[in-house]
Amino acid sequence: MSRMIPSISLFALLSTISGCLPGYLRMDIRAPKGLNDSTPLHFLVREVDTQQYRTESYDSVAMLVAQRDASVLRAKVLYAKNKSITERMWIKTPGKKAVAVYFLFTRPQGPWKMLFEPSIPYTTTIELDTHSIKPKSQGDLTTSEAPGG
Repeated sequence: MSRMIPSISLFALLSTISGCLPGYLRMDIRAPKGLNDSTPLHFLVREVDTQQYRTESYDSVAMLVAQRDASVLRAKVLYAKNKSITERMWIKTPGKKAVAVYFLFTRPQGPWKMLFEPSIPYTTTIELDTHSIKPKSQGDLTTSEAPGG
């Protein structure tokens, strides 16, 4: 039994160094100075069904900031008034459901949510503009990303 403990510790250390930890999503968020007009920005990570993600409104997601339900995996406030920020977090991923990421901009001017369907990647980097998620390529975000969509 005592021989297994060093092996497990070594596996955990190597997984952390390499950036991959099975069952977790490492999420790096990069935000520019002046994000959300230099006001706090609420950020949520939830487990969802794909259909639920496609039909939910900005207002219904915003309600989860004050009244979280069991689907919320992580909630945080980002604030980038005087300098750009980089946040790294580890999210325990659900078994078979998708993971949705929401940035509740005061005045969204483009994509404000994104979906990671199973199999969820081990690492991702999300770059934000002042009022939206900055897409990396044409297919990164679904078409219903505008508020109310």
